[in-house]
Amino acid sequence: MLTLIGEAQVTKESPGALKRNATEAIRLNDSYAAVHYLELYVKEKPKDTKMYYELAHQYRLSRNYKKAYNSYKYISEVNLSKFPKSLFYQAEMGVRLGKYEESKTQYYEFRDIYKGEKDEREWRKMAKDKAEAIEATSTQRNKEPEYTLKHLERDINKAYIEQSPIYIDEYTMVYVALRADSLISFKGKEGQNLPQRKFYVAINRNGKWSFEGELKFDSFFDTYEISSGSIAPDGNRFIVSACKPDENRKMRCLLYELRKSGEDWINPIELPKEVNALGASNTQPTIANGSKAYQEVLYFVSERKDGKGGNDIWYSIYDARKNTYREARNAGMKINTSHDELSPFYDNESGKLYFSSEGHPGLGGLDVFYTEGAKSKWEEPTNIGTPINSSFDELFFTSFPNGIDGWFTSNRPGGVALENETCCDDLYAFKKMDSVQVILRGRTFIDKKITSDVLIELFYFNSDGEKVFNKRIKSDKLGNYKIRLEPGRMYSVVATYEDAFTETQEIKISDGFSETNLTWDANLLPFGDKAYVIENINYEFNKDQLTNEAKHSIDKFLLPILVNNPAIKVELGSHTDNKGTSAYNMHLSQKRSESIVKYLLSRGISESRLIAKGYGESKPIAPNENEDGTDNPDGRAKNRRTEIKVIGKVEVMEED
Repeated sequence: MLTLIGEAQVTKESPGALKRNATEAIRLNDSYAAVHYLELYVKEKPKDTKMYYELAHQYRLSRNYKKAYNSYKYISEVNLSKFPKSLFYQAEMGVRLGKYEESKTQYYEFRDIYKGEKDEREWRKMAKDKAEAIEATSTQRNKEPEYTLKHLERDINKAYIEQSPIYIDEYTMVYVALRADSLISFKGKEGQNLPQRKFYVAINRNGKWSFEGELKFDSFFDTYEISSGSIAPDGNRFIVSACKPDENRKMRCLLYELRKSGEDWINPIELPKEVNALGASNTQPTIANGSKAYQEVLYFVSERKDGKGGNDIWYSIYDARKNTYREARNAGMKINTSHDELSPFYDNESGKLYFSSEGHPGLGGLDVFYTEGAKSKWEEPTNIGTPINSSFDELFFTSFPNGIDGWFTSNRPGGVALENETCCDDLYAFKKMDSVQVILRGRTFIDKKITSDVLIELFYFNSDGEKVFNKRIKSDKLGNYKIRLEPGRMYSVVATYEDAFTETQEIKISDGFSETNLTWDANLLPFGDKAYVIENINYEFNKDQLTNEAKHSIDKFLLPILVNNPAIKVELGSHTDNKGTSAYNMHLSQKRSESIVKYLLSRGISESRLIAKGYGESKPIAPNENEDGTDNPDGRAKNRRTEIKVIGKVEVMEED
């Protein structure tokens, strides 16, 4: 977090006064002011290696990597025995400057010399991990770029920081900025109005982004520093991170919710303790659709005692029916490390979570990673690679719904700098090259009649073969729908409508998929009083045990109906032809129906939802004999059938 820092004082001060001022600036987390006083101090006291070492730290914290590298290098050369960690930090700053091989050697050297200290185990492991990360990311550093980048216009990028871009539409962006052009004294006059980070609006006109002004926002936040925000998928709720310094001048952030009123965001409400943990900073929100229509998942960043270390990503489930949040939980060890994980962005279109991390193997500093999953169950994160990632800090990755364009922030050289070339975060736009968009289109019907507002839900299968919710839409007034698919996935598309059987279609999109348009029309059958035949549930002659073929058919056709329609109670009717006596056929059909129920129970369907009913030969749907009295095998085959009929509903228990 960048702090507001001090102006150079023109009056000459004694070394003692300079040291006191530097110490006070450090206490106030004001790295730039600390650098100013320490630079003056070490000129007067060049042999004070302790304060020179502190100056190196403040260069690092103010992201002046070149000066930090040179300062740590000096300390490691003149007094490594007293300051052994200077070699570790020299390697860390070397990575920022692209000195990968040199830094790898220094990490291993540090690991060899750093012994006999209380924190030996922790620091030697960090050095080993960082050296191995340099080796592991060599491919990432040299691979062909998949994106083109553009540094946003000077009308947007100013001297301080720009961060937290929020997509409104392809022509409108909301972002956070501290729009000031000079350093601000940490010894500012009492009552002085200092510039603050606020939300601003930018407009894309003819391919160029221009500053539009401050976002219309509730005056409640006039005394707060705005950190970041996320707009809910329905567009009506805005979760904002607003911050104030505590007594130690460390920023503490809380999450607030605002509601849309015309063009304004009003009525800020602090999120409950289930989200805003007491004594912790809670910031950088992103909102994902939940697996149920009334749920959302709020992901955010917080540094808590029960985390994995540093800043972690957490999540809380929001229930729109009750307007409540569940107790926040850690997003898990696949994402969170002992270092910082920051700026999560959940792409509701692709179902991917993007975040920045210092702990996963990266190119240096904070790198952008992405993963698939939800809540605390995720795939192994993937480094997004160059040119988005660099040896510097990349944060606040944000993707457009088209999956091609987006923004991120970086302090890489070439931006608009206030103090040094890597001091400050600027906004960059990216565009994915050679991107193939796969679009699934179709129409929705109920009993062959075009129907609107049919719910289309998209799931994908993870590496364990489990279904993971991706997104949901409804068909329009003409029954049309359109949904984007990602290459390299197996999908399950589920169409649902009240009082109708769910329709499901599986679609595989390989990595090299070249078709851009796919079609699937969903024709749902209404419940009503009608019984529907389930095909291919066959038995051996005179037997009631299910064959493997019958079990496969149940798994493929009948089980999904019951899983996707959890509130229905059904009758499973078994029918025979007229071979044998009526009593025998009635008994056989009852046993066959019961065998289906038994199998469904083994597959997790509740007994309260299933009724077994044998009809024997009493309800033929085709003649068993031809008109001339000869046998009719085709008719008998049609009569030997299993049917499903909805006979009621049951109460569904909500999952945690």
